[in-house]
Amino acid sequence: MGLLWAFAFSLCPLSALAQTPTTGRIVGTVKDRNGAIIVGAEVTVVSKATGDEQKVITDREGSYSVPLLPPGTYQLRVAARGFNTKIFDTVQVAITETTLVNADAAL
Repeated sequence: MGLLWAFAFSLCPLSALAQTPTTGRIVGTVKDRNGAIIVGAEVTVVSKATGDEQKVITDREGSYSVPLLPPGTYQLRVAARGFNTKIFDTVQVAITETTLVNADAAL
């Protein structure tokens, strides 16, 4: 029986592990206006209901993921050295859903 569970778990995609039955997540990519990725951009997600804040940094592909977010409305800010801060004021997160927010940063 244990082997069956191990096999079933191995079939589960990693993206499903970034949320639970009561949370969702926000993911995206940060690029400049020419489409070049921005490594090391700071992405801040703030809950409109509670004010709780989470910060993550884009990886070498310019991607970010903010997992385990309770459902609700969030503000998302993207900041990178040499670029203007980009703000998405109303980002909705639903239970077990992945919300995609890509950002194009301006100089």
